[in-house]
Parts: sequence; structure tokens; C-alpha cells
Amino acid sequence: MQAEKKSRVLMVLSYFHPFRGGAENQALLLSENLRQKGLDVSVLTRSFENLPAFETIRTVPVYRCIKTVNARTLFGMYYFCSCIFFMILKRKQYDILHCHILQGFHSVAAVMVGRLCKKKVVIKIASSGVANDFIHLKQVLGGKYILRFLKKADRLVATSRQSVIEAHREDFSDRQITMIPNGVDTGRFKPSVEYVHSRTRIVCVGRLVKGKGTDVLIKAFTQVKHEGLCSRLDIVGGGPEQSALSKTAAELGCVEDIRFHGEVGNVENFFDNTCVFVQPSLAEGMSNVILEAMACGLPVVATRTGAAIDIIQDGVNGLLVDADSAGQIRDAVQKIMSDEAFARLLGSNARKTIEDTCSIKGVTRQYQELYRELITLKPA
Repeated sequence: MQAEKKSRVLMVLSYFHPFRGGAENQALLLSENLRQKGLDVSVLTRSFENLPAFETIRTVPVYRCIKTVNARTLFGMYYFCSCIFFMILKRKQYDILHCHILQGFHSVAAVMVGRLCKKKVVIKIASSGVANDFIHLKQVLGGKYILRFLKKADRLVATSRQSVIEAHREDFSDRQITMIPNGVDTGRFKPSVEYVHSRTRIVCVGRLVKGKGTDVLIKAFTQVKHEGLCSRLDIVGGGPEQSALSKTAAELGCVEDIRFHGEVGNVENFFDNTCVFVQPSLAEGMSNVILEAMACGLPVVATRTGAAIDIIQDGVNGLLVDADSAGQIRDAVQKIMSDEAFARLLGSNARKTIEDTCSIKGVTRQYQELYRELITLKPA
């Protein structure tokens, strides 16, 4: 009996490790786990002067061969052409092009090379809601025509029901859309064994950019702190809004109680039984840090954006609040911090949810099945 052919996959995205964004972390985690299953997976990403053109990261071969220039009119041309060149040059080394983030120039290049070289193309939708990938794409010059061309992709991967709805609005067919959640390393992210009698702090992890709602969280924290339930807010992550957020904290009289930790390598060090995790984003895809906090058994408060409404059952394994509502965040945090038994129940149910639906092992199997299906499909 002939052995099943293993998929050969080229992951393509603009930034990759050591950059630590949601897409970057997911691409590395998924690539590593796919390789453990015997798949031939490599990564194509942008080149940077201080990083090698090729290296192996956690068993994953990484090619930094997407060229760019610091000129607005030429940036996209260099990016697009270098993608095309690499994809054609290495065409015998992969069967599937898997692009992360729909609106990148690499997605257009992948569809073009896929048609030319008879390769399958998978594109993952990164964000949904008011700042979804489709909106971003249509805002660029010629975006509507690019989107029409991207409909030739073999498959879109959506991480939430909201993303599926948005893809349908853009006339992507049911056949083209597959829903697969982000994955979590449940061995790395796991509940703390230390027992505490109450919660004393809030933790938030994310880029400090507009749209993440960190300013709303600071306002909510100020209200909770004044009521004596919470003593500290830990904000993990860096970004251009840090200065403005520090100013907001100073104006509200709580700057000494808020700690900005910047970028860190091990966010799980902040996830223990003394905290409540809050994700205040105004728009989101499937937030990795929500999943990681839930895997650590934390009670989570999240806005009704992106995949949060798919993964969180309000009052069962977390609490959901409206975006841009400091009052609702305050009330949710108060409810958790004033009832430790309730906090533990939310955390326990959250852990079980992640084990059942979002473990990286299960997500890896779903991608294996997707790749297998695509390779066996006859050309249209």
C-alpha cells in the first residue's frame, strides 16, 4: 500500500519571529507542530538588516527574502515582486502557499503564483469587526480589484463566525471558507497551582495602538481601584500609544498603580491566581492572549468582538462586555473580584474550553485535514 504524501507548505507573512504579534506567534506555533507531524513546512517573510537571510527557528526553516524599500510608491512593488520571484524560484519545494493576513501584498502574489504554477493557496483572515481585513484592503489604491482577484484563492481560513459572515458579504462561497480557531500550547499555558483567597490585580496583554481599548481599561481600573477591590493594573506590550496612555493614567490619578512592562517573551509569567485578565479591544480577530489566559485558568473579561463571542459563554467560562464601555468592564471585574468561588469556576471552565476546542494539537490536525483535502482536489 502506497504511503500518503505529506503536504509541503510555504507559510508567508510580513513579520515573523523575533517579532511577537498574534499572527507571528500563531505562524511559528503552527509551523513547528506541523513539522512534528512530518509535514515539510517553511516560512517566507520580510528581510531586515539585523536579521539573517536564512535561519532555522524551533525546527522551522525561515527565509527572509521579501525585499522592501523606504519609499512609499516603491514599497509595494518591491514587496510584491520579491514574493513572486521567491515563490517561483522555490516552486518545486512546496504544494501549498499559506498566507497569514488577507490584505498583505504576499496574498496577491500567492494567488498569482498559485494559478501560474498550479499550487493551492490558503489565506487566513486576521481581523474581523470594524477593522477587518476586507475593510483595510478596500482602503488601499485598487483594493476592490485586488479583493476580486483574491477570490481565486482555494480557501479562506476564518477564526470566528463574524469573519465567516464578512467573507460571505464579499461574495466568497461556502466552499472557499473553512473555520479553524487559533491554537494554544496547553502544556506551556496551564493553571497555577498556588492557592489565593482573592484577586488583587488586572492584567492586559497587547500592542499599545489605537483600537485596542487600553485607554478604556485604564478608566475602568480607576473606578474599581477607588472601590478598594483592585490594587494594580499590569499592561504587557509596547507601542506608539504608551505615552498617551501614561498621560491618561496621570490625569486620572492612578499612574503609580499602573505598570507598563513593554514587550516580554513569557507572558504566562503574568498569568497567576492573583489576577483577572481583561481584553478591551474595539476590534479583534481571534485573540491569542484571550486563549492563553483561559488556558491558564484565569477568569477573563473580553469585549464582544471577533472570536470572543464564539469561545466565551457569558457567565460560564468568562464574561463578555460591549466594546468601548469602561462601566461594563468595571462591573465585570467587580463581580469577579468580589466572589473568588465564581472566579475559580470561570477559570476552570475556561481551561476546559481551551482543551476541548483550541489546543494546538487539535488545531494542527484540522490544518492537516485541510491541506490533505486541497491536495487531493482536482484543478477547477
